[in-house]
Amino acid sequence: MSLVPLVAVGGGCDRYEPPCDVVSQSAVLEGLAAEAELEPLPNGSVVIRWLRYDPAPGADPWVQPVPAGLEVAVVDPDGFVTERTVVASPRELSERKGSTHDVGAVWTPERTVFHWVEESLASAPDGAQTTASRLVVGFGGGDGTVGASPFTVECDDCVLHAAAVRFPAGVSVLFSHRPRHGALAAEGAALEVGFVLASPDGSFTSGKVPWLAALSSSGSSASGVGSSPFAGVGAHPELRGVAGTPLVLTQAHGVWAVDAWLQPVAGPLLLTDAAVATLEWNVASNRVATASTHAHEGNVGEEPDLRFRVFDNDGVPLGGPQRFSTGLTARALASSDSGYGVVFASRTTQYFALLDSSGVKVGGDLRLSSQPVASAQSPGTLGGPPRATESLTPRSGRGYVRLAIEQSRAVRTEIVCAR
Repeated sequence: MSLVPLVAVGGGCDRYEPPCDVVSQSAVLEGLAAEAELEPLPNGSVVIRWLRYDPAPGADPWVQPVPAGLEVAVVDPDGFVTERTVVASPRELSERKGSTHDVGAVWTPERTVFHWVEESLASAPDGAQTTASRLVVGFGGGDGTVGASPFTVECDDCVLHAAAVRFPAGVSVLFSHRPRHGALAAEGAALEVGFVLASPDGSFTSGKVPWLAALSSSGSSASGVGSSPFAGVGAHPELRGVAGTPLVLTQAHGVWAVDAWLQPVAGPLLLTDAAVATLEWNVASNRVATASTHAHEGNVGEEPDLRFRVFDNDGVPLGGPQRFSTGLTARALASSDSGYGVVFASRTTQYFALLDSSGVKVGGDLRLSSQPVASAQSPGTLGGPPRATESLTPRSGRGYVRLAIEQSRAVRTEIVCAR
């Protein structure tokens, strides 16, 4: 299905001619679930994935169903769907009847890795009831023959969270748990933090992540610079893939680039003054480009400033911030040989801005689409939910390709810039 191409106008937040045009815009995939998310790949393709639920006829609507599988589509740089598949959930998940949360799945060409947390009531010797939690990591396929048996991590009377990201070495699951009740919970007891690495050969590797656990216990910064990126003792860290780079985030926007064993390879980047941000972290080039929002003090009704800034791998600024527009949130950022492209949103419209290699804006804002934005906490941004719904990829010949999930469709927009 093709959409009518949008006309480049100068009616964005800055009223002068945009240096870029929308040359094509079309829906490459329709009928997406509300939970669909995007994952950019190094070759320029984008994975679109969502958990598929097939409730049985007459199923209790008040009971949270478990997913039947993961639906996957791969869109290549030219906008063609090169793969479409459904990977069945592991049998241990599809047959699960009890309380289940933190369900997620990551697709790779070799294997699809599912993770979920099971909860069940247990009775202590004194008769008191507690909640036992168990993280399960398993390979998709549904028949129990794909890969090794599921890997499990258990804890009693605890709150357990998990998230997963793809690495070249496999899919890593970051998990953390803390006491749910009692004196230890009231005192903000330290987190237990660990990882499970599911390898393409079907094996599992696991271990603890002491540097994250130490941060949650001591409240001190890993680098000794600035305040702790944790909002408080006991805060669960998050694992996300942002613009193709695996990152560990903390409650107050401390960010580290990590390897598959969740050891830090760069960081921390502390974005304490930014309400919401997106970034592109190129560890090999020692460069982190960020686009973030900054509210106007005392002017509640005004849209925040949008600023661009570059840091090195240690989080040290490589220059001052550059204001490039106003809007609720910066949604996607990508670099090219000549500079940077940024997709951002106002309350009613999505825009594109072109920046040169030093972060200075070139021309005006390019209007992309009219999709209402209810909140600055956009999916995929560092201040919002982890589900990524937008990607931006540079193209040869001074252009970019935006892929966004809009109203159950994956919409591809090709942008060409004259300078």
